[in-house]
Amino acid sequence: TKDGYRANSDYTRYNLFNKLTVPLWDGKLSIRVHYVKREWGAPGYLSLNDVKSGIRKRTDAINKSDGGDSEYYNLVLNYTPKGGEAGFHATLYAAYEDLNRYATFPPSPQRLEHNERVYYGWNLLYNYMPNKNLSLIFGTDGRYDNGDRQRYNTIDRRITSTTHNWHIKETSIGLFFQGQYKPVDFFKLVGGLRYDRFDFDIENKIKPNNSGSGDTSIFSPKIGFVITPFKNFHIFANKGLGFRSPSADEMSPPDRDYKNFNLKPAKVHTWDVGFNTMLFDKLYLSFNYYQTDMEREIRVVGSETINIGKSKRDGYEVEAKFYATNELALYLNYAWVKARIKNPPTAGQDRVIGVPKDYFGAGIEFQHSFNRDKKLMFDLSYQYLGKAPLNAAGTIQRPPVDRYMAKAVYNIKNWSLFVESTYHPRKFTSEAMFLIGGVPAYDPKPVWDFNAGIKYSF
Repeated sequence: TKDGYRANSDYTRYNLFNKLTVPLWDGKLSIRVHYVKREWGAPGYLSLNDVKSGIRKRTDAINKSDGGDSEYYNLVLNYTPKGGEAGFHATLYAAYEDLNRYATFPPSPQRLEHNERVYYGWNLLYNYMPNKNLSLIFGTDGRYDNGDRQRYNTIDRRITSTTHNWHIKETSIGLFFQGQYKPVDFFKLVGGLRYDRFDFDIENKIKPNNSGSGDTSIFSPKIGFVITPFKNFHIFANKGLGFRSPSADEMSPPDRDYKNFNLKPAKVHTWDVGFNTMLFDKLYLSFNYYQTDMEREIRVVGSETINIGKSKRDGYEVEAKFYATNELALYLNYAWVKARIKNPPTAGQDRVIGVPKDYFGAGIEFQHSFNRDKKLMFDLSYQYLGKAPLNAAGTIQRPPVDRYMAKAVYNIKNWSLFVESTYHPRKFTSEAMFLIGGVPAYDPKPVWDFNAGIKYSF
């Protein structure tokens, strides 16, 4: 339980978990059970102008009845072979989830999002490894979902009207193959192919004529390679196709007469190329350039989901880590991305909202073992997220966000003691910022955040 920084940000969680592992055939079977119940308050997103002008405090809440609760049950059976990677692997699971979320995004009234569903699934595969240079994996995975998804207009958690109401049954089945082959020491080839099929049955209780059933499917290949021209230097490249399966909103909308239950999954084409190396057994360097093209990219604003069309991302990531001693290491990483909408309806309004242009991180890690039972670890780091567009034209930007973090952990036998802190120097920005009614709104973070605890393991 916690009493959060802002008003109406209380949080309570009851969490029960257990796992039992027993030998079975030539491997081991694990049985996991999990139960979680949560209750929380939601302080909402404050108008940046109201905070700056003093109309609202940074700790104020939009609506004291916002928040929600959820309940989750989960049972998982997992089988792994005794040898590790090679052999038969299997996972079976079943779960139940009930979620209620009340949220207010002025000037709109409070809304309740209710989701209740039962789902079952599996992942079965066989990893054939005749030698250390070849791995061939054949498998299948899938899931069956059956549940309700609803949205209501509410006042202080009292329902006044229903705006979304679906009963959804969905079955997804996938077949996959992936392989890894290393014909010579300096070259490794990887690749794979998936086939996914989705069957939908949707009852739209707001627009009954939009109810129906259908199916869709997609093949998604991937191929890549790794070249090692000399020791500790690797060059890699990958190209693949991913996807996003269609949602109920897209196939059976609640606000107009339209249905399409054979809507194809939204494709995601991506490729990357890069290298990593370890120099002098002290300095690790990594560079990766990537490009991603996405169909029907969606953006969530408040509780609304908007299709912004085709988009493209070009970016790169750089990472370095210097091992000064066996106990001390320094690291930094930088990422840059250009995210644009292809063929926007209005010329010049091509920004993908909420995607920061760049990211920078740096830190120091230290660990010292006094003896076998006593160990001290310390981590000091800094993170910076650059500006991000809040509208498609890029004329309104979310300011940069940065934070300083420190954490110390002391282990002694079965006990672990820790203390950590986070410092947010900028009071008028946060990662969660977007436009409400054309005005920037955000979730203020505490300038200082301290946390300490003790854990005993047995």
